[in-house]
Amino acid sequence: MQNQIKRFVKFGTLSVGEEEATLSMKFDRDGLDLQRAAATFCGTVLQVRIRRGFDEELPGVEPIMLKGRAISEKLGVTKIGYAARLEFALGNYDLATLAAFSKAEARLECAVERGMTEDD
Repeated sequence: MQNQIKRFVKFGTLSVGEEEATLSMKFDRDGLDLQRAAATFCGTVLQVRIRRGFDEELPGVEPIMLKGRAISEKLGVTKIGYAARLEFALGNYDLATLAAFSKAEARLECAVERGMTEDD
């Protein structure tokens, strides 16, 4: 992935709709300015790789990885961090794998594939 962002994130709960599953997440602002964060997480289709349990920072966690495409519609901003949501098409991902990231800390690597369209 070119021009990618790599962050440790804290995921919230997994929300499951009829056609999509959404993971909310929070991450710190250190080294990621608002302009780049907004360009990445506001109205974009992202190529993502999420890994949990592969790093020394997360000992004792069984390794799991998710790789693919997600939609990010908006970015929340506070003094100390950012918040965003990743939306995954249910037909393309195993629900148990997505659920494994619910309320977990993980490493997110992502890059913008393109801007969202009306079809997204």
